Amino acid sequence: MAETKMTEPADRPVPVITICDADPMLRLAAIALRGARGDDDRWLTRYFSPEPVDVSAVEGIGPRHGLAGVEVRALSTAEEPRLAELSAGSDILICRRAAIGTAELAASPALRRVVRLGSDATGLDLAAIRTAGADVICMERPSLAYTAEHAVLLMLAAAKNLVQSDALARDARWDRNRVFPIDGVAYNWPGLSGLGGLFNAKIGMIGMGQVGLLVAERLRPFGARLLYAKRHRLPAAQEAQYGLEFTTRDDLLARSDIVSLHARWTPETEGMMNAAAFARMKRGAIFINTSRGFLVDEAALADALTSGQLGFAALDTHAPEPRAATSPLNQAPNTIFTPHVAGGSRGVLVKEIDDLVKQVGAVFSDAEADDEEDRN
Repeated sequence: MAETKMTEPADRPVPVITICDADPMLRLAAIALRGARGDDDRWLTRYFSPEPVDVSAVEGIGPRHGLAGVEVRALSTAEEPRLAELSAGSDILICRRAAIGTAELAASPALRRVVRLGSDATGLDLAAIRTAGADVICMERPSLAYTAEHAVLLMLAAAKNLVQSDALARDARWDRNRVFPIDGVAYNWPGLSGLGGLFNAKIGMIGMGQVGLLVAERLRPFGARLLYAKRHRLPAAQEAQYGLEFTTRDDLLARSDIVSLHARWTPETEGMMNAAAFARMKRGAIFINTSRGFLVDEAALADALTSGQLGFAALDTHAPEPRAATSPLNQAPNTIFTPHVAGGSRGVLVKEIDDLVKQVGAVFSDAEADDEEDRN
């Protein structure tokens, strides 16, 4: 593919774009902006496999939006704390979770735009950025909305015992001595018990980042009561907007009918849902995980389900992945598994990166248009 070179006057430096977080999605953004280097092609193939995604499409995004020839800096995990130093002189900052404030702005006096991958602006000093003459674009991500939908799907499926209901509705075995259809109607002919829903349920959410907020937004119309626990409390206005009650993790576990996990996987959070955590939960409660599998001690979860301490568990993420056929959790009762598909097809991510790069390219297209106008 022929590169489309940016036409820069001799006195204009090469535009600098800094990727502020070490994150797989932002590695995709870096490859889209600068092309593949080193083992990027192999990484892309492994990242998208086994889905049939054309990985060359990622490498062609930058040139398609007029961004060949830019300098792209991608920070490693070890470098993230030195963001202000390493991003100095940037025209564009691209981030997912990084905080952008006065230090970063002082280091990049010619900053034009901050692009956040995600709709939540938490951590961005919006007033300071705009005062500095830059703008902020927070990109909505369909994959995060899909993940939030999937979390609600699993809550409903668990509360209504959907999988067993489906199996029993297909099965002709039922107690003819206890089922008496009236006018051809036989409500709950298998005799399922413990069926409920989300109305008036206390749903406790551990972690409240972008996906957590999207889940909360989708739960409000069901009439659920929402608790949340996280390291840093949300602003009061945001709690009111989403109908959230802040509490401690232990209190959340003790009070919730459904516990949904939305925390990040770090050394501190690994295995946070262990035997002690499951013992604190209400007997018969439901546990949902669409976050990361390694946050959960699966052996302890299997024990809690087998003993009846928990009523149901529904997992989209597992430890490890793919799920081993020999896992004790596979034999536990009242479980639903999906194979880490909550965010939809991987192809959705290519579209998200394309939209992000388009917002970056627009900055330089606008600048060139302004230069042309000035010359005329």
